[in-house]
Amino acid sequence: MVVIYALLALLLTVLGLVAMSTYYISLHRKDSAVRKVFGATGSEEICHHIYRYLKIVVAASVIGIALSIIINDAIILSYSYRLNSTCWIYILAIIIVTGIAFLSVYLQARSAAMKNPVLYLRDE
Repeated sequence: MVVIYALLALLLTVLGLVAMSTYYISLHRKDSAVRKVFGATGSEEICHHIYRYLKIVVAASVIGIALSIIINDAIILSYSYRLNSTCWIYILAIIIVTGIAFLSVYLQARSAAMKNPVLYLRDE
């Protein structure tokens, strides 16, 4: 039962990160198109989006990890027997979240950066 809950939590995490990256890229498509019109390449735009989005993800991860350490230590101290809190699980969580975010933003940014910028600037 614990494995099912862990897999469900992982699936919700992946779906949430993909949804956030899709929303992020959809907000910045016109900005990307304007930069492409003024000479930016598709790979520069992909790197720009990845860098900006991963800064947000790492900041959120640091805040989330700090809160989870505080909550985890409070829960562990409430047990009558002694448990050790390991830091490798937090590092692994940051690596997994950053990897999923990188992959989802890369795929979304690549599809947006390789399209003709006129499609996004048609309304202007």
